[in-house]
Amino acid sequence: MKKRLLMVYAGQSNMMGAGVYPPKSEIHTRDSFEYLHKNIRMGKAHGEFRPAGFPCGEFSYKDWEKAYESANPSTMDDYHTNMYFCPSMYTLKDEKEKSENPCKIFSEAHPHPGAAMPPFVAENWEKKGGCCAYAHIAKGAVSILHYFGDDMLARFNAAAHQPREINDMCRGASAYFFQKSRDFFRDAAWQFPDEDQSEKCLVWLQGETDCRSGMDPHDYALLLSILWEECKKIGFTRFFMVRVGYFGDPEILNVMQGQEDFCLSTPDAYMMTRAYSFFPYAGRDESEWFIKAPGEEYQFCRDSHYGFVNQHVNEKGFQVIARALTENMDRLFLQNLPPVPEEEIIRGLIHEKKEEQ
Repeated sequence: MKKRLLMVYAGQSNMMGAGVYPPKSEIHTRDSFEYLHKNIRMGKAHGEFRPAGFPCGEFSYKDWEKAYESANPSTMDDYHTNMYFCPSMYTLKDEKEKSENPCKIFSEAHPHPGAAMPPFVAENWEKKGGCCAYAHIAKGAVSILHYFGDDMLARFNAAAHQPREINDMCRGASAYFFQKSRDFFRDAAWQFPDEDQSEKCLVWLQGETDCRSGMDPHDYALLLSILWEECKKIGFTRFFMVRVGYFGDPEILNVMQGQEDFCLSTPDAYMMTRAYSFFPYAGRDESEWFIKAPGEEYQFCRDSHYGFVNQHVNEKGFQVIARALTENMDRLFLQNLPPVPEEEIIRGLIHEKKEEQ
């Protein structure tokens, strides 16, 4: 029986895709697809599966009726206020002047489809003989709490070092994340009958926002645990961690440590790649950050190195992450071996399995 991996990519801007340039690569797949949920919100029975590639993701508006009251595709922009989740978007305005458009001006009617990780993973996975279907459910500048409802938050606050609060956007986004994921799994069974879809993987890249809120490793690992508990209830089987990278605040070490601790203490969660953590950040003194200099493959993985202010992961960076992720998917699913993430080169991180309480 053909085995098709189902993958949900979630997180914030570096999972969403927010680089300067539009993608230059053509994605070559024959049997891998992205799931779009819009049709269901429009009242149809099923979502849509389109071939893996760019664009990646979709505009998931908070107020669906208002978004489409005057036009379809919608002209509503300002993603942070009006959308639960967003597609990848590139920001280039003028290459000569090194100027950029803000992502908030884009809408379904005025998209700027940018590079993102999922299509590169799909392409690499097919080269290894596999196939997949995936959903992209991410949004820039959000906390992990963007995926939390009230019950999840209550469980967190009962054991947290620092209790947190959520707002209506978080509640709505969390509900929509779980609904789109459930519908994706259901529609994949309808679209691809007679296939083995038993592996349902959450691919997580997030944390750049949470490091600025005083998050400590214990609390971030606890948030991941609660999120994962809810994800497993709807059918997810594996948690794939793409470790966060430096994004202007050294407190990101707390989030990185929380991600490492979560993976070490959770049997079905895997540290799949630390590659993003190794991408140099333009303008930073790296002498006290890295144990040793990152290798050549990690250089120029942000468009800031080409004269732009934008420090997001670029197309090359997504390709580097995708290759590393896919190599460990190969180990896990094809060789029946545990994933082996890259050797640590960030100072101050601890890799010891926590004793169960």
